[in-house]
Amino acid sequence: MKKIFWILLFSSCLVYAYELKELLGFKNPRSIFANQEAVFVSNIGEKTNFLIKDKGGFISKLSKNGDMIDEKFIMGLDRPSSMLQIDYTLFVLDIDRLLAFDIRSTEQLFDLFINERSDLNRIVKLNDNTLLIGDNANSTLYKIDLQTRTYEEVLSLDTNKFGNMSDFTFIKNKIYIIASNKDKNTLISVYDMSNKNIKLLKEEKANFNTIIAYENDVLLSDNSNGQLYRLNLSNKKGEALKIDKLNAITDMFLDNKILWLVQLEQQKVLKILLKN
Repeated sequence: MKKIFWILLFSSCLVYAYELKELLGFKNPRSIFANQEAVFVSNIGEKTNFLIKDKGGFISKLSKNGDMIDEKFIMGLDRPSSMLQIDYTLFVLDIDRLLAFDIRSTEQLFDLFINERSDLNRIVKLNDNTLLIGDNANSTLYKIDLQTRTYEEVLSLDTNKFGNMSDFTFIKNKIYIIASNKDKNTLISVYDMSNKNIKLLKEEKANFNTIIAYENDVLLSDNSNGQLYRLNLSNKKGEALKIDKLNAITDMFLDNKILWLVQLEQQKVLKILLKN
């Protein structure tokens, strides 16, 4: 099979008018999620090893303005990462488990164990009864049935062809995956859930570690420099977002015109209001 190797030339920039606000008061923040009323930040706690289980992790609750409401809204977690809400249930990935909490009372509703060798990092909604979660340690995607509280494997990446998975996002029945190969380049692949075909879209000399849906395109963060890029999925061209004060980004969440960014090493969350 002929190897596909295209380089994005980020010669132009998307210049945004924006307002940036830095938020402090976190303990190694890893991921972020916002609903209509509040913002939730997962913290892995004092120890930065992502796979240690010491119940030192927690979820912070913020106002939509970025003010701290409850630093330890949900406690007793290990290394919580990605979050998602359906109705009044907040779903949280915690190393090798999918946890569910009542967002009103913080009562734990269930605990679904996946795999003792897992490093679960991303959760997206397929529909009200089905979630899709990513396992970086095994470069595998799982589909979660919330009614039966069971899971099945959707895709296990051929890491020789598509690299070791870093993150993924879901757009119109397609899963866009970023992964790293032995040359430390980023591979961007797309998996079509309707026909179960996967193909390589791009190979980049960059360290993309986070990907989210951005209108009809995707937004990527480069862990080496904190730069954000918008990749047009139609013509496969990329443009840099000219936003200052960015370092390594751990996670992103787009809330209408507000882009929330997590900077684990800087112990910060950034709230960016995009104005065009």
